[in-house]
Amino acid sequence: MKLTKALLACSAALLLGMQTVPAQAGQISFFDSTEGAPTFTNSADVQILATTVITAERIHIEAIFHIPNGNGDLISAGGNQSFVLTEAGGGVSDWVHFQFIIFSQGPVELLEFIFVDFFSDPFGLQPPAGAAAIVEDGTLQALAFNQGNLQGGTTFGISVQSDVVEAPEPFTLALLGLGLAGLGFSRRKQ
Repeated sequence: MKLTKALLACSAALLLGMQTVPAQAGQISFFDSTEGAPTFTNSADVQILATTVITAERIHIEAIFHIPNGNGDLISAGGNQSFVLTEAGGGVSDWVHFQFIIFSQGPVELLEFIFVDFFSDPFGLQPPAGAAAIVEDGTLQALAFNQGNLQGGTTFGISVQSDVVEAPEPFTLALLGLGLAGLGFSRRKQ
């Protein structure tokens, strides 16, 4: 009798567990701690299709976000968002542009085609007006993403870690070394 009750309790727990929609957290994180192209990581439900380093300071990502059970889409209107990281003094340090297209909708999952561009030290390129801004502090920070129509525990986020003081490029260090050596040589010659 006890064994039967235990089996019934286990069966009920399994059935309840199968009916709940698993929480899913799509995530892309950018890391820009040195000069040159930034790196990134992504969660398993963000399927990376292609990455392109457009310049030494800009990376372009194309991906598909798998949303289980067709639970909504990423942004309720527009399909475009930009985020700006500012320095403590107010200047733009880095920015991210995000765009999506609904790729396929079905009863099992909704697929969204994602484009993400990360601009590290944009050298005069200006992000779109009205972009959400956060002050960089050297830690991995979540951007204020609008998750308009997502339901059922599904979330999506973009985060950025950008050092306040970046390490100098090797080429810059080599030039500095040559300059100091030249200065020393010229004083020695005199």
